[in-house]
Amino acid sequence: MEWSTASEKNNNFFTLEHSNDGVLFESIATLAGAGNSTALINYSSYDYQPFIGHTYYRLKQTDYDGKISYSSIISIENKLDDIAVSNVHPNPTNNDLNFDLTTTVAGLAQIKIMDYLGRVVLEKAQKIDEGQTSLNIQMSELSKGAYTLEVQFSEGNYHSFTKVIKN
Repeated sequence: MEWSTASEKNNNFFTLEHSNDGVLFESIATLAGAGNSTALINYSSYDYQPFIGHTYYRLKQTDYDGKISYSSIISIENKLDDIAVSNVHPNPTNNDLNFDLTTTVAGLAQIKIMDYLGRVVLEKAQKIDEGQTSLNIQMSELSKGAYTLEVQFSEGNYHSFTKVIKN
């Protein structure tokens, strides 16, 4: 979330709040205010645990004397429940492992191949556009055996784990 102030008078701090219903809010971040200022000041904070579907936000501004005021409520739709890894093939594989990542938002995918002890043996990052993206990772240099394909998507807490076999 980002917001700006053109001036501040006795501003102690801002509290960013979120809600899944627009009625009951909880604090997710507190940022110090500028006190007294006539300059343009930009603020930002991040919601690390947005709700699936709609998340409602508001700012609570607290003065040095304890006086509180609230911003208007805004709603942002979180479509991160629409992320999926599919079509992992060929499995077993001799060389490349191919798969699709479908998402409704753009972001960065971290792709890892881990051995049976959980050690990362291959890793790459790839920028992902909205929609379906076909991806691959080359496994030709790996020994025969069982591995885990982990796909982590930067937007939200999405993780996918798939067992893969290297012939």
